[in-house]
Amino acid sequence: MSDHVGLSAHGMAFVVAASRDFSSALPSGYLGLLNVTSDGDTGNRLLAVELDTMQNDEFRDINDSHVGIDINSLHSLRSYSAGYYNDDDNNNGFRNLTLISGKAMQVWVDYDRETTRIDVTMAPLAVAKPKRPLVSARYNLSKLLKDVAYIGFSAATGGTLRSRHYVLGWSFGLGRPAPAIDITKLPKLPRTVSKDRSRILQITLPLSTAAFLLPVGAAVFMLVRRHRSGELLLVYDYMSNGSLDRYLHDEEGQCSLDWVKRIHIIKGVASGLLYLHEEWEKVVIHRDIKASNVLLDSEMNGRLGDFGLARLYDHGSDPKTTHVVNRLYSSRARPVW
Repeated sequence: MSDHVGLSAHGMAFVVAASRDFSSALPSGYLGLLNVTSDGDTGNRLLAVELDTMQNDEFRDINDSHVGIDINSLHSLRSYSAGYYNDDDNNNGFRNLTLISGKAMQVWVDYDRETTRIDVTMAPLAVAKPKRPLVSARYNLSKLLKDVAYIGFSAATGGTLRSRHYVLGWSFGLGRPAPAIDITKLPKLPRTVSKDRSRILQITLPLSTAAFLLPVGAAVFMLVRRHRSGELLLVYDYMSNGSLDRYLHDEEGQCSLDWVKRIHIIKGVASGLLYLHEEWEKVVIHRDIKASNVLLDSEMNGRLGDFGLARLYDHGSDPKTTHVVNRLYSSRARPVW
């Protein structure tokens, strides 16, 4: 999903890799998987099925909405325009799909060990899996993945355009077809913000983290609740630069932040407020925004903290019926956006 009609940053990929170490990977067209020197290296031991939303001449992309099968490189082994073959037309009727349309889609990735064939099939959410795959390639994955393999998703935006990628559900099967997904139980896509109401924000602000963060000392912890199991997952980040107030004036009363950095921090805080007010399933009003409640990471990105006075209410409801957010947490918990 993109905030700009007809424009998008780079896409995402389903990944099977021999390692979890992507510390040297680059954003943008490299999708957080590879870099300039590692692209094409057989030592990568990596399979990726890319859903690419930007045409990159460096990788000889066919267009700005395509699906590709990648082996150790972002130069696709095979690629095809996003779409599907309609079974009702005897597999001859090809229907185009636009990856940045904001509409949910299904993607199937199948591998046959006997024939070494990789098939990628896609369709709209309400359409059954087509008999004819969208794109296929042959590659012996046993040569690529020896013992342990890791499976997941990767995406990395870059530049001035921002995109959001949502995996609403997925399943995996080894030695058998992946279990079917009940599409009626999938979560809905998050609400998008009206372009008229956020004309400036949509161009300049990055998307804020869609979860509460709890700082303890100089670290920030994020609690994520899984929709189906109710399980709580704890993820942490280190706020190495502390709070904003210590940078506005040094010990001698002199300002230590130039205006470029100040504007960068303001954009981060405004992005969080945009999410809290417009994009989350509830509306959260902070009510205590000040320099000491703005935390800074290693890149001086502003995170809004301390929701002790915040109030929570439904979209379109009367603000008089709000609830105090802090009741959901202990007195020492200070959520951060």
